[in-house]
Formats: sequence, structure tokens, C-alpha cells
Amino acid sequence: MLRAALLVIASVMLAAATFGAFAGWQLSATIPPAVWGLISAGDMLVERWRCRPLTNDRPGRGWQAKPKRFVDPRSGRLVKVFLNPDWGATPCRRQRAATRARG
Repeated sequence: MLRAALLVIASVMLAAATFGAFAGWQLSATIPPAVWGLISAGDMLVERWRCRPLTNDRPGRGWQAKPKRFVDPRSGRLVKVFLNPDWGATPCRRQRAATRARG
């Protein structure tokens, strides 16, 4: 919800800067909203692309499990972090629940 609201605000800033540029406003009045609108919208769109939902499968060849674990605040499940040493990316995967021995 917050992401959508911020994306709308960034779009309004870009629209205002575009309108101001075509209306003949001074550059000092049109450049700041255009720059901040582009930065805000770009950041949210890149974050959406980079932060993918958690999955149960391993990320693939070349990925190494890190000792880091944390509890996902949305799902409440334990999450395992993987690292690709070639380019340093760290996607998160849900950790399968440990099976308890019956006794």
C-alpha cells in the first residue's frame, strides 16, 4: 500500500515537472520535482524487480548457503540466505521446517 502511494506521488511529481516544462516555467522550478520523481519511481520499480517473493526451492548452481537466518515478518517463517560469490547477490529462501522425531 505504501509502495503504491509513493509511486503515485512520484508520478504526480513527474507529471507536474512535465507540465511545467511545457508551460514555460523556469528550470529551477521544474528540475527538482523531475529529478526526485525519477529517483523515487526508479527506486520503487527496481526494488520491486530485485526483491522477489520467498520460495522453497534452492536458487541454483553456484549459490552457497550462508549461516545467516532470520524470521520473515510477513509470514513468520524462518528464512535462509544464499550468496552468489561471482556477483554478490543474496536472495532469500524459506527454510523447510525440520522434521521432529517421534518418540
